[in-house]
Amino acid sequence: MPGKKAFTLAELLITLAVIGVIAAAAIPIINHKIQEQENVSRLKKTYSTLSNAIQTIIKEEGSPKGEGSWVNSSDSLYQLLIKHLNTAKACGTNRGCFPQNQYKNLNGGIDANNMNDYPGFVLADGVQTAVWAGSSACDLTVWFFQTDSENVCAHIFVDVNGVKG
Repeated sequence: MPGKKAFTLAELLITLAVIGVIAAAAIPIINHKIQEQENVSRLKKTYSTLSNAIQTIIKEEGSPKGEGSWVNSSDSLYQLLIKHLNTAKACGTNRGCFPQNQYKNLNGGIDANNMNDYPGFVLADGVQTAVWAGSSACDLTVWFFQTDSENVCAHIFVDVNGVKG
């Protein structure tokens, strides 16, 4: 039919190939952004859960500072936390909740601590947690996150990804 124009098969295949290359490049970026958003969301939820537990402990036990403090050891803080949290697994002082991996800090740095050196537990949603109580005076300056943190009583380490596989 004279006068009608159409695309040739070769032109269509080239167009599909270009679309495929663009999609192949974009999908990993999109997946990474989705994973990052999920991690941020889980971290916020975990922060809220742990914060609520700490606030309840403060109401029941008083200030974490001073003599008779409930942060005088990692194990005492651990015991109070598991009493107020919904846990799927309590590793306790036997440790072992964290696999031997390198963990990234919030600022992207590598944390050199072995999380199995601290008592830990796994929350019901799969978030792994370890507890380190440093000082009942809450006066430590620590370097855990490659910046100094002052007036620290304890640290609670979390892995929002949990165990994979």
